[in-house]
Amino acid sequence: MTRMTKVIVSILIILTACTRTYHADKLTKIDSLNMVLDKAELIFEEINIDSLRMLFPVFQNNSEEIKKYYTKEDEEGWKIICRYTDMKKPFRNVVEYYDNIRAELNYSRQQLDSLQHDLQNNIITEELAIKYLSDEEKAVGTLNKMISNDLSTSKVVMHDFDSLNTLVEKIVGEQKKHKKTDKY
Repeated sequence: MTRMTKVIVSILIILTACTRTYHADKLTKIDSLNMVLDKAELIFEEINIDSLRMLFPVFQNNSEEIKKYYTKEDEEGWKIICRYTDMKKPFRNVVEYYDNIRAELNYSRQQLDSLQHDLQNNIITEELAIKYLSDEEKAVGTLNKMISNDLSTSKVVMHDFDSLNTLVEKIVGEQKKHKKTDKY
């Protein structure tokens, strides 16, 4: 090898080594974010979505029955009905957004894989790498919080449904009977 070739090869080796070390902190951060996604996915799997999806129509039907038949005559019954109907939004949100959250988990994982590939192959600039990594860090953080909240919400909804549903059905059933006998 000529002296000039050795110098050029040496410079290329140094640049390559510097570039790899230069992105090492970003690649480590990507690994860390992937671990957060792994944990979030395990938490997400704890949501008993099959039961929630099965119970939600029962809840909706009972809510409609409450609107049709319930009167506020019994204060104790009213408290139970209020606690039951307060579940509507959290119950609906967990059931309706479950698939969206699953898609977000997959999308975040794809984004991190893509960013990792781009960094390992020096495809993007330093500025873009910093921006994309920051964006993914925010997205993973938001997703992680959302999943934790959904798990907590799903547990509360399941507990409240289990403890209140039979009472609500009994109260509404009695109201239905009274309305039918009032008509005759």
